[in-house]
Amino acid sequence: MLYYKVSRGRNKEVLLTSWRHKDGSFHVLKDKGDAPILVKSEDVIVSYLAKGYSLRMGNRDEGHSPSLVKSSSIRGWGDSK
Repeated sequence: MLYYKVSRGRNKEVLLTSWRHKDGSFHVLKDKGDAPILVKSEDVIVSYLAKGYSLRMGNRDEGHSPSLVKSSSIRGWGDSK
């Protein structure tokens, strides 16, 4: 499972996970402002994270809208992460 724990602000300590959009895809981006790449599987996301892409992550239960999280901050995708 890919996850990120918010480290500051009013949502501090909220656990974010991969955000699945209405079309069923996950969105990865190289840089903020770029068009998202639509990915259908979390397994494919890992290959993008290894290349330095960012991932939209959120938490519906906590009311946290999707945020763009850098690959270096995401945990659960590699032995060293």
